[in-house]
Amino acid sequence: MRRWRLKRARSDLKDLLQKELRVSSILATLLVNRGIDSVEGASRFLSPRLSNLHNPFLLKGMREGVDRIVRAIVN
Repeated sequence: MRRWRLKRARSDLKDLLQKELRVSSILATLLVNRGIDSVEGASRFLSPRLSNLHNPFLLKGMREGVDRIVRAIVN
């Protein structure tokens, strides 16, 4: 059986997230290890909203890809 080994996280930030968000120590550690460094950031990560997503058309080639898919559907 394999065991997960979590990278140590900043204990002050981990403890803050654990307390404020009422999450487990493991989840708080994972959030910190993901680079989430605020209660607000963790809340946005755990309860995402469509309005917080980046505009997909900022990705290179997105317009061309969408045009290609539309042509395929029409044809």
